[in-house]
Parts: sequence; C-alpha cells; structure tokens
Amino acid sequence: QLLPSDKRVLVGNTQILRIDKVESNDEGYYVCKICNPTGGSVETQLAQLTTVPQIAEEPDSLENVIPGKPAEFVVKAIGKNLTYTWHRQTAKQLLPSDKRVPVGNTQILRIDKVESDNEGYYVCTICNPTDGSVETQPAQLTTVPQITEEPDSLENATPGKPAVFVVKATGKNLTYTWHRQTAKQLLPSDKRVPVGNT
Repeated sequence: QLLPSDKRVLVGNTQILRIDKVESNDEGYYVCKICNPTGGSVETQLAQLTTVPQIAEEPDSLENVIPGKPAEFVVKAIGKNLTYTWHRQTAKQLLPSDKRVPVGNTQILRIDKVESDNEGYYVCTICNPTDGSVETQPAQLTTVPQITEEPDSLENATPGKPAVFVVKATGKNLTYTWHRQTAKQLLPSDKRVPVGNT
C-alpha cells in the first residue's frame, strides 16, 4: 500500500523516507520500489519500524490501605503487543534488573488481601516484541497499622509502684502517642494529654 504524503511523513522521489515525529501508529514494515526510465524495477526487503512503548498513565501510589482489603496498581501504555512485568522493592531507588522480584505480568497488579509485608514500591517494566522498554515511576503501597494486642487495664495499682501499659501493632516505622483522660469515652485529639511515644 502506497504511503500518503503529509506534514510528518515526507514521501517523495528520494533515497530517504523521513518521518519527522514518529508515533506508535507509524509502526509497521516499509519497502521501497526503485525504478529506472525503461520500466526495470526492484524492491527492497521489508524494513520494520517499531517504537518504544509510551506510558499514558502512571500507576498511583496507594497509601493507608486497610490490611485484608484489595489493592490495585494500574498502568496505561501506548504500543503494540506489549508485555508488562511488575516488580516490588522496599526502597524507592530502582533495583538492578537481576535483583527484582517479578510479581505480575498484566497492566493491572492486584493484591487480593493486602498485608503489611506488601508495603514497598512497585515498578512496571513495559516491553515490546523488539525489546524496546520503558519503566514507570515507583508507586508506593502503605498500610494502616493493625493492633495485634490491646493494652490490658491495670486495676488496683499500688501507689508508688510502676504501672506499665503495652500495645503491640504491625506496620513499618510506626510512632506511638499515649494520651490520658479521666472518662472512658475517647477525647477529641485537641483535648488529649500526650504522655509517651513508645
């Protein structure tokens, strides 16, 4: 099929076919027919043009996901016959390819039941069949802390002796702020008295 000539694709009677601004829909096979004045002609072999995939929409970070609930990272890319490989890492800095752990091969990475161990940064590598590739920006997943052990009430504590409340929770880089109040009903934050951070 003959190529039309437009402002991007300069089709003319020269040795060069120039495409000024390549787009993904320019992908395909190109051939040139060369003729002499007496009707002799020859055609080149097919020359393929492929483009590096383009990310149309980066995956969003997912903050404070409730453990046990699902979470989805979605990437949208432009290109043909693309493959998607998701990797998880604990730091935002991109890991070398040989140290990454693949965790999915679709446009959507779905975690059915999020756990605190799923926290980290997720990156998707998008490839075309000719090894052209592009990577998304790291998208972070964090979870809401979960209390695994409530503090026990201390009844009839002896004045002058120590009293210790202990809470256990799962999560990363947690901070703890204790408040004291005189009634069982939880006070508004602005009326609480902080008494510790452990």
